[in-house]
Amino acid sequence: MEIVELKEEEAYRIQDPTDIVQVTLIEGAVEIFGQELLMKKLYEFPPHKPFSLFCWVPSKLKIKYKTKEDQPGYIFNEEEMNYHKMMHDFLKINHVLEQQRQMSLKQTDKIGPRLLILGSHSCGKNTLCKTLINYSLVYGWKPIYVDLDPDNQQSEYPHSIRAEIQNCVKEQMLKNRVTYYFGYQCT
Repeated sequence: MEIVELKEEEAYRIQDPTDIVQVTLIEGAVEIFGQELLMKKLYEFPPHKPFSLFCWVPSKLKIKYKTKEDQPGYIFNEEEMNYHKMMHDFLKINHVLEQQRQMSLKQTDKIGPRLLILGSHSCGKNTLCKTLINYSLVYGWKPIYVDLDPDNQQSEYPHSIRAEIQNCVKEQMLKNRVTYYFGYQCT
């Protein structure tokens, strides 16, 4: 078990756990992909899924690794990644999207915003998508997430494209999902 103290706008990265990782927020406010953790609630994260915990205010976490082989996570420092700047950018994008949603409510003939996210492999596209989805759910919206990348390993069906309505602040709601096998294999 490890107690981690984070300063304001710091992120704690758990890179590649070999088993389940348990996280409990002891004090402060911490989020993962824009979803705020509840105080004193035990969260379990699956193996081989890296993630980062970000705090806007000084916070304290209790982290328990199931196996001793797992390396403890680490706090991002300025040289590794300007994580807090990235989170501020995510907030700015969310603010613009929220303004567009509010404008579309006032105009009956206008559809809400659509956002296309492009980028190279492992550049943070999924992190941005998950964060923006969770932020929009907090405001009460039900965004539609469409993944057109057949190489994306976030889907349980490789080489497929999918669309799903997000209506709950939970990871991957299966009943609102449409998935099609694309028939494409990487070489």
